[in-house]
Amino acid sequence: SSKAENPAAARDNILGSLGGLYETVFNNLHPAVSFVAAREQAFYFKEEADDHDTQAAKWEGYTVKTAIGLGVYALATGILALIHTPEGPYQAIQFGISKVLIFAVIAYMLFHCARTTIAHRHNAVVNRHRENALLTFNALATAAGSDDKRDVVLTHAAGCIFSPQDTGYAKQAGIQGSAV
Repeated sequence: SSKAENPAAARDNILGSLGGLYETVFNNLHPAVSFVAAREQAFYFKEEADDHDTQAAKWEGYTVKTAIGLGVYALATGILALIHTPEGPYQAIQFGISKVLIFAVIAYMLFHCARTTIAHRHNAVVNRHRENALLTFNALATAAGSDDKRDVVLTHAAGCIFSPQDTGYAKQAGIQGSAV
């Protein structure tokens, strides 16, 4: 009967020591795991920023080509107006309306290309900010010192990472960058 109690007591002693060991190991490994996790997450923001940079360059090319096309169209219609005069008011109105409609469509295409370029540039900058914030996460957590200060610092860091940021490319009413 005493042998039956010894294994239970041994088990309880082992489980008790493992409980204390867990806390010790966790406290020692937590900063390293947090640092590695932050660096892995930063990689995703870096990939997104690189993709938005690529897309912005592509749309910037479309914007330049559309602007050139609009300029060529405006020049061509000016030259055409000097070469060909309409043969009456009906033909003059028809030419005028068609020129205005074509000009408006090309101008809209230019506006759309420029806005898309700006949106991609904005997203690239925001993702770079998030990448940098995650890469400095460990330094911020270590520098904070006490748990209370660390919570405040990490709350502000999380706000920097995940809240909308004003980059100068895209502005929205009511959204301001954090001045922390």
